[in-house]
Amino acid sequence: MKWCTLRDGLTVERPYVPLPFLFVVGQDSLRDASSRRNVKEMSSILKGLKSRDGQVRFEIQGHISAEGETKANRTLSENRASRIRSLLLPRGVEARILNPVGLGEGAAQHGKNAPEAERQLDRRVLIVRTK
Repeated sequence: MKWCTLRDGLTVERPYVPLPFLFVVGQDSLRDASSRRNVKEMSSILKGLKSRDGQVRFEIQGHISAEGETKANRTLSENRASRIRSLLLPRGVEARILNPVGLGEGAAQHGKNAPEAERQLDRRVLIVRTK
């Protein structure tokens, strides 16, 4: 189990796969080759879980770093979640088990004045099992 933040801002213990999908500042483009490889690995994990439990569901949580305007940050976090979903679907992951959600800056773990390396960790997507 890992700690994750839900839509309403509560931090709870929920199962999620700790494969990072990191993004370029201000974009929904994956930052590095490692993040792109993780799309392939995540698709295998999700398909395996689905085959064992037909009722499984996942929330694709788009996160954002704290700097920037609130509305734009919300939109960008939604776009990042949708981007990961769009990369998983052609790899055989069923659309009905994936719910993309943008959490905006409210779930950022590092403040606006944190070092860039820490803020980069907030520019991510987590895939959390919800059912």
